[in-house]
Amino acid sequence: MGIVALGLYGAYQGLNLITDTLWLKTKNYWHLGFALIGIGLNVYASSVGLAAIMLAMLFLTGLLREQLPVFRWYEGDTKMSMVFGLYVPLFLSIEGTAFTGYVLIALILTLTFQLIDMFLTGLMTIGIGVTSFIMKRPITFGGAEVVWMAQTNKLSAQLPGAIPIAISATLILFLISR
Repeated sequence: MGIVALGLYGAYQGLNLITDTLWLKTKNYWHLGFALIGIGLNVYASSVGLAAIMLAMLFLTGLLREQLPVFRWYEGDTKMSMVFGLYVPLFLSIEGTAFTGYVLIALILTLTFQLIDMFLTGLMTIGIGVTSFIMKRPITFGGAEVVWMAQTNKLSAQLPGAIPIAISATLILFLISR
């Protein structure tokens, strides 16, 4: 089950990385399709409880991140994190765990995921801002020019969220599958 889930999730993240960096868009039907496959795999693996809790927590933290002025997420980023939450239980063996154990595991994994993602988003923002400032020219993502604006101390356009999300998800899946 782990190899199948890893292959499917890897394909999903690959598609998101390509579309988000080239066009700053992800496709809703990809999120839905891979989410439905993740739900089916969780039903087959009898890990629906943890998957539902992870899905709810990542949805709520995603909505919160969409409202933040710093480390902001967009709708596609919330969907990517929710699909990640559906694939996490497939890499854990937690049969017989009580409901409170599911909540604790989901809370730890969700907070870890969000903190790693925020750290990587900050690094990416600083890196692109400094590069743009030093080179005195904008960096291009998805046809949008990203440039550090000295007047407001902000980047001029949104960055692709798929990059830090993919790195965070891969790191967590690697750590929990060991």
